[in-house]
Formats: sequence, C-alpha cells, structure tokens
Amino acid sequence: MVTEYLKFYFLSDDELLEILSQTKDPTAVQPHLRKCFENIARLKFQADLQISHMYSGEGEEVELVQPVWPHGNVENWLRDVEKSMKASLRDSIHRSLQVYPEQPRTEWVLSWPGQVVIAGCQVFWTAEVSEALERGDLAQRLYPQLQTQLGDLVQLVRGGLSRMQRAVLSALIVIEVHAKDVVAKLVEEGVSSVNDFEWISQLRYYWAEEDLYIRAVNAEFLYGYEYLGNSGRLVITPLTDRCYLTLTGALHLKFGGAPAGPAGTGKTETTKDLGKALAIQTVVFNCSDQLDFIAMGKLLKGLASSGAWACFDEFNRIDVEVLSVVAQQITTIQKAQQQRISLYSFGFSDAKVLSKKITSTFKLSSEQLSSQDHYDFGMRAVKTVISAAGNLKRENPDMDEELICLRAIRDVNVPKFLQDDLKLFNGIVSDLFPKIKEEPIDYGTLEESIRNVCTKRNLKDVDGYITKCIQLYETTVVRHGLMLVGPAGSGKTKCYEILGAAMTALKGQPSVSGGVYEAVRIFVLNPKSITMGQLYWWSVKEVIASMDSQLACSLLNLIDCFFKPFVPKEGVKPPPQQNLNRLGELVEPWFMFSLVWSVGATGDGDSRQRFSAWLRGKMAEEKGVFGPPPGKYFVFFIDDLNMPMLETYGAQPPIELLRQWMDHRGWYDRKQIGTFKQLVDINFACAMGPPGGGRNPVTQRFTRHFNLLALAEMEDASKRKIFSTILGSWMGGLMSKKEPGIPVPALQPLNTPLVDATLRVYSTITSQLLPTPAKSHYTFNLRDLSKVFQGVLMAEASSVEDKVQLLRLWYHESCRVFQDRLVSPEDRDWFERLLQACVEELGCGMEEVVPARPVLYGDFMIPGADNKLVLFMDALRHVCSISRVLRQPLGNALLLGVLCVGPTGTGKTLTMSDKLLNNMPAEYITHFLNFSARTSANQTQDYIDSKLDKRYLMCILAILTITHTSL
Repeated sequence: MVTEYLKFYFLSDDELLEILSQTKDPTAVQPHLRKCFENIARLKFQADLQISHMYSGEGEEVELVQPVWPHGNVENWLRDVEKSMKASLRDSIHRSLQVYPEQPRTEWVLSWPGQVVIAGCQVFWTAEVSEALERGDLAQRLYPQLQTQLGDLVQLVRGGLSRMQRAVLSALIVIEVHAKDVVAKLVEEGVSSVNDFEWISQLRYYWAEEDLYIRAVNAEFLYGYEYLGNSGRLVITPLTDRCYLTLTGALHLKFGGAPAGPAGTGKTETTKDLGKALAIQTVVFNCSDQLDFIAMGKLLKGLASSGAWACFDEFNRIDVEVLSVVAQQITTIQKAQQQRISLYSFGFSDAKVLSKKITSTFKLSSEQLSSQDHYDFGMRAVKTVISAAGNLKRENPDMDEELICLRAIRDVNVPKFLQDDLKLFNGIVSDLFPKIKEEPIDYGTLEESIRNVCTKRNLKDVDGYITKCIQLYETTVVRHGLMLVGPAGSGKTKCYEILGAAMTALKGQPSVSGGVYEAVRIFVLNPKSITMGQLYWWSVKEVIASMDSQLACSLLNLIDCFFKPFVPKEGVKPPPQQNLNRLGELVEPWFMFSLVWSVGATGDGDSRQRFSAWLRGKMAEEKGVFGPPPGKYFVFFIDDLNMPMLETYGAQPPIELLRQWMDHRGWYDRKQIGTFKQLVDINFACAMGPPGGGRNPVTQRFTRHFNLLALAEMEDASKRKIFSTILGSWMGGLMSKKEPGIPVPALQPLNTPLVDATLRVYSTITSQLLPTPAKSHYTFNLRDLSKVFQGVLMAEASSVEDKVQLLRLWYHESCRVFQDRLVSPEDRDWFERLLQACVEELGCGMEEVVPARPVLYGDFMIPGADNKLVLFMDALRHVCSISRVLRQPLGNALLLGVLCVGPTGTGKTLTMSDKLLNNMPAEYITHFLNFSARTSANQTQDYIDSKLDKRYLMCILAILTITHTSL
C-alpha cells in the first residue's frame, strides 16, 4: 500500500493502521491529510461522496477542476486527489494570468486563492523588470509604478476585508516589498542588462509552455503546484536571498543544503519558505539521538519517491554511527537523481522509464544473486551502465532505446557474474525487457586480431576465452579501473596481454566503441610487494626533489630546446612527417647531449674525465638487466618460506615480491622510481613446513611455479634402520680415531635395544609433552631424535667399556636433547621416570647407571692446565651443554626449482643443502635466505639486489652465504 501512495511513508504505523481499518469510510482519512499534503486540511465530500473542493488549514476553499470519486483502495483515490490538486492550481494560475491585464489590480488580488495571487504577481513582476531593463527606464517608470502598486495594497488592507482576504494581502505585501527593494537595488547598482548577476540571482517566475517555471542564476525549477493554502510568507532579507541563491544552486546540481547558525536565526523557516516559493511540500522533521537509520530510511524513501522536501531540524543530534549510514543513504539518492539526468543528457527521450529499469535490475540482482566480494550493485554500478548506454547511443543514435539500455546492462554486469548467477540475471533482465530481442554483436577486426595473437603465442583460441577478452575490452571502455578476478591459472594475465597485443596490432583502425584503436603499453606492478608509501608517495617526492635541482632544470631546458621546433604553432608550417617519424630514435641522443652540456659541463678538467668515464660505462651497460657474472647462475635458497606474517588482506609481501619475478622476470627499483629491473640467470629453491605453528598457507599463484616435493614423516622401521646402521658403524669402530676399524664386542649386542629405547622416548615425549601458550617451544621433531645419536657418536667407542657406561652416555645425551628444554620440575621429573623405565627394560638399575647427578660429558678440559676460573656446578653444567651444541654441525639448503614441503626435521634443509652445495654444476652459485615472521618485502628485495649487479660490469668472485634465524 505504501508503495502505491508514496506520501504514506510520512505517516506512522499507527496512523496507517487507522486508515486501513476504516477503508469503507473515505472521510476517515481527513485527520491525516496534513501529513500527506502541505496544506490540505480537509476535503469536501458531496452526498454521493464525490470530492469537489479542498480546504486549507486557514479555511480557504479551492474547487477541484477534476472531481474525484473515492472508489477502491484509499491509496489509489488519494493519488487521484493529488493529481487533481496540481491540475486545479495550474488551471487557476493560467486563468488568472490571462485576466490580469484586463482587470484592476486591486480587484484581481481579491479574486483568486492566495497562492495563485502571489504566483501571478511574481510572473508579471519578472516580466516588467525584464522589459524595463531592456528599455532602460527602470528608475523612471517601473520603480515609481511598484511604489504605487504597493501603496494601493496598503490602502486596500485598511478597508473592510474578510479575514481570508486580509491574509492574502498580508502575504502578498511581504513579497511586494521585497520586489520593490530588489528593483531599488538594481537602480542603485546601475544594472542595465537582463543578464546582470544582480538580476539573475533573484527568484524569477516565467509562464512558458503551459507551465510555471522559477529560475535563479542558471538553475530552473518547475513549479510544484503543491497547494499551500493562505499561509503567511517570510520577510525576505539580504541573508535570506543568499540562502535562496545557495540552496537553489545546490538543488540544481542535485545536492542538498545545510543552513547552519545559532538558534532562532531562521534556518528552518528559510528552508520552508523556499519550498513555498517553489510550491513543493516541505516536511519538517525534528531529529534526536533516538533516531535510527531504519526510520530515516523509511522517510527518505517517501521523499525520494514523492519529490517532497525534508527539513531535518537539529540534524547534528543524531548519533555519529547512525549519521554515517544516513549520509550514505542521502548520497545514494542524490547520485540516482544525477544519473537519471545523465540519461537525458545522452539523448534518451524515455530516460525516466529506463532509469527505473536500470535501478530495478540492480535491486533484484542484489536480492537474488549470490553474495560475492566483487559484486557491486550500488550507484557506482548504475553510473557505469549509464556511461555505457551513452556510448552506445552515440554510436547507434537510431537504435531502440530499450535495446541500448539492455546491452549496456549486460556489457557491464555479465563479465563479473558466476555461472549460476548468470542464469538468474538473465531471468531478471528478460522480465524487465520482455519484448527486446538481442542480436549478436560483430566485433569484426578486434575478434580477428585476438585470434591471431592467440595463434602467434601458441594458445588455443577457445570461444569462451575470446569472449572474456572482448568483455575486458568493453569494460575498459566504461571503467577507469577494473579488476580481473579468478583462481590461479584461469588465464587472467594472458587475457589482458592478448587484448593489449590485439589492440596494438589494430593501431589507427576504427574501433567498435568509437574512435580508433591505440597502442597499449602494459606496466606490471605487484602492490603487495612494496609499502604504501612506495606505491603512492615516493614517486611524487622523487619528482619534486629532482625539479628542485638546478642541474635537473638545466638538463630539462636543454632537452626542451630540441623539442621546440616540433611543437605546432599557429601560422607556422609544421615539420615534415618523415622528421616526426624519427623523433623516437632522437630522444636518447638528445638526452645524452643535454646531460653532457648541463651536468658534465659544471666540473673541472679532472671531474669531466671521471664523468666521461662514468657515462661511457653506463652507455655500455645492458639497460635495466641485472644478474650474476656472465656464465654463472644464482640459486637463492629460501628456508621457512611460509613464515612471513599475513597482512590485512591475507597477502605475504616477501612472497608477493618473489611472485613478481616469477610472473614478470623482474621488479621495480625502490630508489629509482619507475625503473623496472629485469633479473636474469637466477632461480629460487624453497623449503617450508606445513601451515600451523606460526607458518601460513602460501598462495597457489606462487606455488604453481614450483615442482613440489613432499617429505613425509618417517615410519619407525625407517628410523630404526637409519639409526641402527649409524650406531652399528660406531660400535664397529668405523668412526674411531684411536683404533679405527676395531669393533667393541661388549657394545654391539646393545645396538637394536638402544635404538628402540630412543624411539620410545621420542614417540612418548612428542605425544605427551605438547606445546601450550606457556610452553610454546615444546616442539620436538626428527632433528631432535638424530641429535641423541649425534651426541653418542661424539664419544670414542673404544673408551666405553661396558653396557653401564653406554647407558650412562645415552642417558646424558637424552637429557641434553630433551630434558634441557623442559621448563617445569614436574616435566623434568616425568622425563626422569621415562628414562628410568627404559634403563630398567635394558636390564640395569637407575642407581647403577646414574650414581650421581648431574651427569656431564666434555672433551674441552686439559688435565693439569692452570684454570683461573672457579666454576660452580650450574655454570659447569651450562658450559658442558654449550660446548656439546657448538661441536655439532648444522646445515641448510634446497634443490633447484623445487619447493620442498614437510614437517620440521624431515630433512628438507639438509637434503637441499647437500644437493645445492655439493651436486650443482660449477657455474651455479648458491645463496641462502631464511624467512621469518617479520621478513619484509624490502628486506627480501635488498638482499637479492645486493647479490646482483648490472650485467657485464661486475664479477662476483666469492660465494656469500647468509643465514637468518627464524622467529
């Protein structure tokens, strides 16, 4: 019901229910008329219920030229009342203007409703002032005439009049006084033209084409014909005039106004009076902190749909959170108004209907289609459709306007929809444009060029993919910026590359969107690989810094001298075309010449020699290409690849920097803004653990460039085989330095039992002592297991005499590897009991194996040496532990072109170090990086850049290995 009669939005729910509950009694609507109309207080119902007259709040009666029968729903016949109200006012104004010249003015002002009288007087005042300005007798004729007319009205007021007549004259005199003051100011300012600002800045009334129009400067408004009754008018001051001028200018641009000032200065009344001047219903709404955006949205729907004005008093009392939403609601309405006008400006004759279809399309799409981040059904999308429709209208001025609108809607929206949503969208537009049949568009040379490019690049020209390329072209025509969205490997990069190449191949030929095709230049930048400051600010800073330099200015002035002869000048014959065609090849020589005679010319003899040598070296470089020395290849090993933290939107900047090279073989210099550095003869090998524990998932757009090698956790049988073999070699004397090759028979039977005991300790501790927030370092892996045996192997096998000494050594190594990491006495006691159970299973008692604590091993003490340090037991224990750690070797590396994935301790780093350091061809040089959670893109780029230099200039003679510790 509300959508049928839009002014019902101004009523409360209770008032609507009251009207609905009495639909059989049309007169029951009378108490609510003042909220639906500006000043209809009641309607006159005849005996047969025909509505024949309307009455204002002051009691003024106006006959309806089109009587209304209140049949059917109340919303329907109220809409008929509104139409009849406007028709009656238009008819009365028209007839009053016709008789004005024939009837004495003092009689005329009492013969018509007050609103009609004021409007008619304003029309004739406008015409008289314009005529006087053209004739030049403003001061001599018109001003005295206005004084006389005002005097006549004053005399008339003093006579015997009815209350209603006196109200008419009271309001008219206020308007007439202002009219006389305006003319006096025009005389004072010496205005002599109808185009002078002092005159056109006034509200001027014109009757033209059977309608009343109001103009102010370049703004024009159709008189609203809302019945105002016989209400009073505001005394107009210079401040009021300025408010009118500002508000009408804003309304002309489809904006609103916000009069501000202290209480009681007339902000609300000025707004209401301007509404009366234009005969538009003005709803005054008192705001408070209790107002929510839902209630405001309901009111705004009524205003936007009915064309009424709203004066929001005390607007700043609304809560900031609500105000933010309200501001967006108002902005949406304003943009919708502006877009409808855009359709008219593009030459559409049925813009109002088409604008409704466009907005209905987006409204239904937002309700029925799935929710996707890249879907946009707001005003920005509406504007894009209208721009596309305007382009199509210019290209096809005789095409059916609904077909143009449908094509624009499809061109803008279809490329971004998912397959399932596309079916729903087709249903929506077919319902809104039921009689429109689309014909396929012939893209002619563009499609042919796209297919040719695909063939040259060894790509299959699948029809669906060609369609995507054409959709991208259509989008670039109507959008300043766009985004290609899709999973890795779906063809986004190739799509824009193919389109760019196809358009470049058609350079100069007529395009399907009007104009001609232009050559396309593509600059690729990964914004996630640099900071925001580098992306938006550094370029500005660099330009300003350069322009502030006198040397730079001299250089630019010299270059400018070379270009001046080629600048077109009026009356001067342009240079031959063959000269213009060679400009491209002359730019570099001109620059070098200017550089020598601006920068180079400033030094003394020695400086010029050095400058000459530097410049010659620069000219000899391969431009923008960086890499290792010729004949060499760099392999950068990146450990813990997935450690860098995710930024707000889920990207990892260091990885995005590497991906820039993977996709485009280079990146931009952070110091020389805009310079692209091509990196050659390098490759990357990486290792990472599975996501979790501080490690993050890595985008598929990066991992697709690698061969993936997953290293799974070893089974116990494999571990037993590996460590039994190693331990057996030690027991067999193969690792002995004192007695190489001589086995130790007393130890050899303990090989398998000792390995099994170690595996039991490892599996128990990894399953029982799990990491917690307080014990986040309780992470044990295969590397820890190997360290137990690594520690045992540090001892000389021949010096271990029996089973007890072997178990004591094993106990020591197990404590160093596992127990030293435990932080609480409870955990250490638990581990002690675990070792005791293992020792007892091996047939020994704990007191026999560990007669005293702590058990310490070391080989750094020299018997009889003079030791000036006093080592207490804790210090001695720590020295022994540190010495043991320092003696054990560590290594890191990775295979070429392979991303190695697996849990910590599965041998990723060790395997890759061996392959890259020991099994690579001589021309390959390996560098090591270790990513951490805080590794930034800048650090990554700086490190890699530091290893590379411009080709053919520099030779790296040493292999530099850098290891970063993960956080």
